[in-house]
Amino acid sequence: PVPDSLTVTTANGETFTLNRQQLTHAATIIAIGNSTDGVGRSGIKIALMAGLTESTLRMLSNTGTYPESANYPNDGNGSDHDSLGLFQMRPQSGWGTVAELMDPIYQAQAFFGGPTGPNHPSPRGLLDIPGWEQMDKGEAAQAVEVSAYPDRYDNYAPVAEKILTILTSVGHGSGAKPTVTGETSRVVF
Repeated sequence: PVPDSLTVTTANGETFTLNRQQLTHAATIIAIGNSTDGVGRSGIKIALMAGLTESTLRMLSNTGTYPESANYPNDGNGSDHDSLGLFQMRPQSGWGTVAELMDPIYQAQAFFGGPTGPNHPSPRGLLDIPGWEQMDKGEAAQAVEVSAYPDRYDNYAPVAEKILTILTSVGHGSGAKPTVTGETSRVVF
């Protein structure tokens, strides 16, 4: 179950509250990462850091560039160039169609990428970045996102960790630790 809200604090000390819809998007990212071979907890954390940085885990339309994006379920209107959705992916960069990018499941699949990703081999998802597992998590997020502000991702590392802990723990916030199975490092709900 997804909690109604979660108060979080960034590495820079900014405290804010995520609502149920944002946490539902986080749960979608966790579920897609968990079902994608090779992602594991580390990859899921990177995706959460990217989604937090790009949209605060909100599915954003962009009616200035794509008026039709308002026709899909969304959590508000963004205006960053021609970017859409949780990860602010751009149709013109090859991430997908407006319809695809307004789907949180598709966005998570595209972010993780890999040989079964919808955008394989380009643009590159996380699994398409050679050596991403050895990179700093913020650097790995930047390698996928190719943002004009590459230093912003690390600020959300403690928020991503708290979301992962809360959404993968039995008893939500009771001090329970997430369960990670041995060899695959898949998160267990």
